[in-house]
Amino acid sequence: MAQLMGGELTLTAEAVDLLRADPRGAPVLNHAGKNGSLPEQLRGSDVVSDNAVADLFELRVAAALSRLTKVGWKYEHPTGVGNSTVDFYVPGPPAWLIEVVSLRTSQNVKCATSQWTNGGGAEWSSTLLMSSLAAGQGKFEKEMLLAESKIIAKVSQDGKPWKFPPPNGTAFHAVVVDARGYLGDGGGSELDWIQMTGGAPFLPSGSPFQSIDGAPIKGIFEVDHPMAGAELARERLHFIGFVEETAFECGQVRYRSCFINNPMLLSTLTDISAAFATYPLRACHRLHCLCVPKQG
Repeated sequence: MAQLMGGELTLTAEAVDLLRADPRGAPVLNHAGKNGSLPEQLRGSDVVSDNAVADLFELRVAAALSRLTKVGWKYEHPTGVGNSTVDFYVPGPPAWLIEVVSLRTSQNVKCATSQWTNGGGAEWSSTLLMSSLAAGQGKFEKEMLLAESKIIAKVSQDGKPWKFPPPNGTAFHAVVVDARGYLGDGGGSELDWIQMTGGAPFLPSGSPFQSIDGAPIKGIFEVDHPMAGAELARERLHFIGFVEETAFECGQVRYRSCFINNPMLLSTLTDISAAFATYPLRACHRLHCLCVPKQG
């Protein structure tokens, strides 16, 4: 279960109104409606299912596409990889295949969170996450590994390709992450996103990093990442973007985001910039370029 944030339903209701006026929005609205995730279906609820929060995020992304793109973007677009689909297809040239994933508050974080009520009746909570805690008791490392596994699952199922075909030069592929639930309260930073993608070798000199037994956790784009499916992510994803909605205001899906390229597919600043210039929601908060592939 997830706690709704102030303004979340109001902003998403505005997104729904926009999508109802756009014929392209019908499929995503139908999906949310069948799941009971439309804002009007959630009114009066402070706590909703993780799936509902993910659906609300999808609606806001769809509304951003509706505002900014004149072409016939599609929801749940078949890609020819088994019977899988990507959440959003935007025709080109170049086309974009966009899959979204939401990071929700894990049991790991819930175990590290204390809640109490003060003398005035106000409710408070505090989350303690640190590397020195015993295994399974709120460790940063566990959260990073869990986040990476959720991203990789959008490219690979049971070690086999999923959703994204091999790049063919006509389309760019991106996973867009709703990062609000990371560490329980949007506690991630650009350093986390860099390590999750490119790995510790791409972090600024002297930056802290998450490690296990003294070894930095591998980024998804590192050649020796141990998770099944990571190789497919390196072969098929051009970008991973992290959206950090700190307040629910129009445009945050675009402006409160950090996109990071796959240096195995886009390795020069020129190529990265040219590719990202075609992203339909490209007015992002940050584009962090990993310009030189690093191994080991």
